[in-house]
Amino acid sequence: MIFKEEFFLFDLDGTLVNTTKVVETAWSEWCNRVNLNPAEVIACCHGVRGQDIIPRFLPNADLAAELNWLDARELELSTLCTEITGAKALLLSLPRQNWAIVTSSSKKLALKKLQVCGLPIPELMVTAEQCQNGKPDPEPYLFAIEQLNTQAAQCIVFEDAPAGITSAVQAGCQVIRVGSPRVKDEHTVSQIENYSGVSFNGSLNIEDGQ
Repeated sequence: MIFKEEFFLFDLDGTLVNTTKVVETAWSEWCNRVNLNPAEVIACCHGVRGQDIIPRFLPNADLAAELNWLDARELELSTLCTEITGAKALLLSLPRQNWAIVTSSSKKLALKKLQVCGLPIPELMVTAEQCQNGKPDPEPYLFAIEQLNTQAAQCIVFEDAPAGITSAVQAGCQVIRVGSPRVKDEHTVSQIENYSGVSFNGSLNIEDGQ
């Protein structure tokens, strides 16, 4: 499958970097700290900003203090992050000005995850602090598209979580879902387990079977 789009937008957690253990450990510890059921919180925290999750479950919390605690704990756990297979090779093959990361992580945490995994730092990185509304709202992807001075029709988004897929689709982008198991998803144009069969040589190519 060949994609002619010129710009490539990547989510971070679960899309470029394996962070499930980091995210779920940090949120579980936080839930135990504030007497919440971890299973209920973890079920909806993937791909969503902490500042949007915390008020949902703990409306009277000191939001800044709780966010700082979560960020600090994820930073401590970030050494457990690993690259999703093939991510580095693909990113290095893309024109540097034509790709960006759009993440629900803070900038500090996103940079740490990229550094731990040895992944390149993009010229544009949209993080939790930069948007009034996080995923699944389309604002993060719309902001990235504006900063790249392009249009949604020229962008392919790589995402793994339902919140991120919804955000990208509502922004008008085509979406490639990353991860397993592969599930039928009417909102995505392709699904890949990792980037081992994905290459770029003027256009994006996904091998059959990916």
